Amino acid sequence: MPGHTTKERAKRKGVRKKVPKHLRKKVSRKISKLSHEGKSRDQAIAQGINQTLSESKKKR
Repeated sequence: MPGHTTKERAKRKGVRKKVPKHLRKKVSRKISKLSHEGKSRDQAIAQGINQTLSESKKKR
């Protein structure tokens, strides 16, 4: 089956974290702020998601 060898699986993009619906707007705002500060796109996405999720956990 094509696309199922270990090498091909490694090539595939990493799975993004799931963002709860009520936090989507907050995450996208944070991502755009981080990328505006000069972070690379992938790094801004990862950091934005992680920061927002950790903030929402602290509030609970």
